[in-house]
Amino acid sequence: MRIIIKHVGLRADAESDAAIEQHLFAVADEVNINAANVVVERRGDGGAAFRVAVHIETPGLDVKAEGADQTLNAAVLKFGRHLKAQVKSRAARRVGRAKTNLQAPPLGRQGVPR
Repeated sequence: MRIIIKHVGLRADAESDAAIEQHLFAVADEVNINAANVVVERRGDGGAAFRVAVHIETPGLDVKAEGADQTLNAAVLKFGRHLKAQVKSRAARRVGRAKTNLQAPPLGRQGVPR
């Protein structure tokens, strides 16, 4: 897994980067992650001061998650919750697509399944 963390408007912080990596490793068992591009941003527009967004490249559909709040730690926690929800939703859709009209195997000459 390749993780790229880009910081915009603030300096890199080892604690927040480690927390982001922990959230990514927590969902790595459920999703095959080829690469994860993370943007940690400090905004000055009057809304949420910090934003953490990720784009996870997988063999199937990509996963995107985001968290924003007034503190960096709270934004990372919201990002982690949103990421877990996205992965859980993806797994639920996969289960929902399973075929439900399965038929019994064809019977042989003596009435025994082949």
